[in-house]
Amino acid sequence: MSKNEVLDYFDEVLSEDQSLKNYEIEYAPLANFINDYEYLKESKGLNQKDLADLAGTTQSAISRFEKMDNNPGYKFLRKISSALGDELLITPMKSRTFTLPYDLHEKVEELAVENKIDVQEFIARLIKEQISQHYSRYSFKLIGSGSLSCNIEDEAVPQEMEEPKYSKKIKTRKLA
Repeated sequence: MSKNEVLDYFDEVLSEDQSLKNYEIEYAPLANFINDYEYLKESKGLNQKDLADLAGTTQSAISRFEKMDNNPGYKFLRKISSALGDELLITPMKSRTFTLPYDLHEKVEELAVENKIDVQEFIARLIKEQISQHYSRYSFKLIGSGSLSCNIEDEAVPQEMEEPKYSKKIKTRKLA
């Protein structure tokens, strides 16, 4: 059975079983956190003991978390995120939040450093540039901690989006 056949099977089972759907809705954010946790832990070459030392906790607490022996609390997830070199993001706006695919992390970080800006700002500028190419009037403003708000003032139908062109210098426009 191919990977796609297995995924299709699980999608079919999930669509037919309301209790599984509810379980997925309830635990999907934690599952996403664990996927990101495993990726960062592996990419940094950390073991449980290393991570525990960085997070100011015990190796057994990390082990229990990895086995899902308990529901981790907010403070624990913040400690783990910090120990892995990033921040915890909890948002009620999942449909408007973008997660950079793992295979792009290194390149985007490299381009952000070359442009002397952080990764969030780099991605916001790429998105802004793409939208500005397809709409005649728009306004952007940074809100909160790195969040980007966009208002499009016309009813133009976007043209097919092009792949972003990475360059060492990014054109910047004043954010409205």
